[in-house]
Amino acid sequence: MKQNDNGKSFEFAIGEMLAKKAEAFTAVEFVEDTRYVNCKKAFNSSSPDEQKRFMESAALPLATLFRLEPAICNPKSSDDILYIALNSDAAGIAGVVRDVLLSRKNAKGRTIWEIGISAKNNHDAVKHSRLSPLIDFGKEWMGAPCSEAYMKEAATIFGRVMKWKEDGVKTWSDIGGDKEKYVYIPLLEAFKDEMIRLFRSGDKTMAENLILYLIGRKPFYKVIKQDRNAMVVMKAFNFCKGLGERYNGIMPDCRPDKIPLPTRMVELAYSDKGEQRNSLSLILDYGWQVDFRIHNASSALENSLKFDIRLVGNPPVLFTQHVF
Repeated sequence: MKQNDNGKSFEFAIGEMLAKKAEAFTAVEFVEDTRYVNCKKAFNSSSPDEQKRFMESAALPLATLFRLEPAICNPKSSDDILYIALNSDAAGIAGVVRDVLLSRKNAKGRTIWEIGISAKNNHDAVKHSRLSPLIDFGKEWMGAPCSEAYMKEAATIFGRVMKWKEDGVKTWSDIGGDKEKYVYIPLLEAFKDEMIRLFRSGDKTMAENLILYLIGRKPFYKVIKQDRNAMVVMKAFNFCKGLGERYNGIMPDCRPDKIPLPTRMVELAYSDKGEQRNSLSLILDYGWQVDFRIHNASSALENSLKFDIRLVGNPPVLFTQHVF
């Protein structure tokens, strides 16, 4: 719960610092909807020291952001308002990972410019997708259904879990090493084989669809707060040249490059060191690499497992800034 509140607090801090810094150049409206209220409540529940860290970290990348996005500080008129809004959790489920939205509208209320920011507090996971006997991850992630063989194997593996539960086992820790032997490893092996089958099916959109599912289909900036390094990292995921656009006749000081999407799988292999195997590493072309670590999200025995999915490699042209 604390991690979730910290995430909301960082979202609020970014929106608040954007509003404070931008109001020296333009009219600003920070939309005070339900999401705003929830995030502000989480921020206000933090200690004074935590609030200071959130605000300082939120401020660090703004000087660069303002130079990349002239629309933030260069209104066309006094009626050209910069709107700042915090996105709902439901948007993330729908494939939109942008937590903070910045936009401008014309006189008719139509959006004429918009960018988004994904806020990450001390982690860089892109998704927490689940595997279960009912989830067809191929269709959900890449638009191609899983095979009957995979779905049958997943049902068999989770059938063991439900049998343990019927026999009175209540938590994953009660199973001990059998969790890895009878659940983690066979499920990962089935997942690995199915992923390879999907990539070898001949559909060249598989790799692209997977990355867009994991990262989001709209261009955005990712801001990662790293307390252990006293640093903030900003990355520009510019898929379709939606970032760094000219506004009011003003060009950005630098336009983030359009990054290429992958077209094929290079390798999929276990990434664990030692005997315990609960992670797979997927390497795609153009420099993309994704790690999948499987774990039980809850201590209670349940009919699903969760992936902690991290982007550990990206195209070298991706704009990245580290600010201490």
